[in-house]
Amino acid sequence: MNASEETQSKPEGDGAPLAGPPSPVSVGEVVDQRYVIQEMIGAGGMGLVYRATEDEIEREVALKFILVNDTLPQPEQDAYYERFRNEAQALGSLPPHANRVVLYQYGQHSGAAYMAMEFVRGKSLAEAMDGGLTLEQIVTYGRHMAMALVDVHASGIVHRDIKPENLIVARSLLGDELLKLIDFGIARAPFKMVGQEAEAEDDERELLGTVLYMAPELILDGTETPQTDIYAMGVILYE
Repeated sequence: MNASEETQSKPEGDGAPLAGPPSPVSVGEVVDQRYVIQEMIGAGGMGLVYRATEDEIEREVALKFILVNDTLPQPEQDAYYERFRNEAQALGSLPPHANRVVLYQYGQHSGAAYMAMEFVRGKSLAEAMDGGLTLEQIVTYGRHMAMALVDVHASGIVHRDIKPENLIVARSLLGDELLKLIDFGIARAPFKMVGQEAEAEDDERELLGTVLYMAPELILDGTETPQTDIYAMGVILYE
């Protein structure tokens, strides 16, 4: 990946070694008779991300495919697929919002599950921070982070991996800088949501996320609330 190309090119997944199977698609291939693959823009622990064009309306989209090594024990394979479905369900349950990536479709192609998402052209907040930020930018990005979290938490979802790499500095149609929250790969809905029962507590929950941005209560006893995301936002603002 070349971050200087200023596209949504970032590692996806949880940092596990990239699985061995070949890519499920190739450049020029048409997915679901709808999306034309243009290029691969990201690779990570459990998936590959491509830039594609939605054929009928010529809209750019990001296609994220799950990539699981079929030599892994079946429980591990099932866990990867479940996490991928959870990401799609989390994104799919949210209405469109200016400060968060939008899911268009969840489907299957050549035996591989995929998500078609909004293609965000920009650079990560981590890259922007490396170059130095003005006070005005810090205030703007902080406000946008807060608005994204208000939107997510109002729907009963905790993102669980708020960090600069999961925030993209893009531009609105008017040319203003716009921060967008991406990568809901380990998001969880621990509260009772409309039409759903609250998820039962599990004392053996897997601890996922990025340690530097984890709230103490999350590390100590696995407590996951909106405040754990807000703690991570506070760490980013401090940085």
